[in-house]
Amino acid sequence: MISGSSSSSNVGEVYNSIRSNESDDTESTATTDLHLHDMNMCPAEDLFNYTPTELTTILREAVENFNMKPSLAREYLVEKRVYQGLPSEMAQFISDHTPQLSKLRIGEYIGKADRYNQLVCEALMFKYDFSGMFLDNAIRFCMQHFRLPGEAQQIDRILEKFASSYHKQNPTIFTSHDLVHILSFSIMMLNTDLHNQAISTNKKMTLSEFVKNNRGIDQGKDVPADLLESLYRYLVPFYVSISLSLSLSLSLSLFVSISLTIT
Repeated sequence: MISGSSSSSNVGEVYNSIRSNESDDTESTATTDLHLHDMNMCPAEDLFNYTPTELTTILREAVENFNMKPSLAREYLVEKRVYQGLPSEMAQFISDHTPQLSKLRIGEYIGKADRYNQLVCEALMFKYDFSGMFLDNAIRFCMQHFRLPGEAQQIDRILEKFASSYHKQNPTIFTSHDLVHILSFSIMMLNTDLHNQAISTNKKMTLSEFVKNNRGIDQGKDVPADLLESLYRYLVPFYVSISLSLSLSLSLSLFVSISLTIT
């Protein structure tokens, strides 16, 4: 068991403990694994051709439903025969209506373990253009569209899909999407440590501790120290918002102070 400041914890160990604590029934989010007959779907041939005015009214109602409970929006749009109910359609709905949608609700929805929600998350991440962005800027760009939820495993699921999209759009920056995932995870730990007012200044993670914590995360190899230093320097002035529902113990040391078992 480990607890206390994240500055003393190896990122790879904490990351692996989060992954090992995922529920056993979490299934692959590959699109081919999604069987449409398992859900309430509207056949493509039954979709209705609404007038622009009618469609605007329906979509406005769907936005209100989403902000109450995201799953209600999908049910409503399928019932109205606007969408079949495909994950790609919900990702498009979120992308099209982000300014009107609750950022907190979006984060909660795409962070759920349900296979459908994870397919929505995957499709949504690939709608964002990360090409040419530094990793910390790409994360910050995401946070302009939604707020990370408060549960460690929810955050991890979102970061996993983010990493896949980022690496595919920037294949030469990092060696693998797994490295992007772990490094994104590390950035969020650092973000919480640096900007949490409950952590005294003399206990906040230093640059040397950040570099040390990220040793060996690239399949046993070290990430270049100058890259980690750049990430640290860029992150210090900025705060990436996480859900206010985050518990105090979690916010004190993201993923670490919740006493996860290290295997």
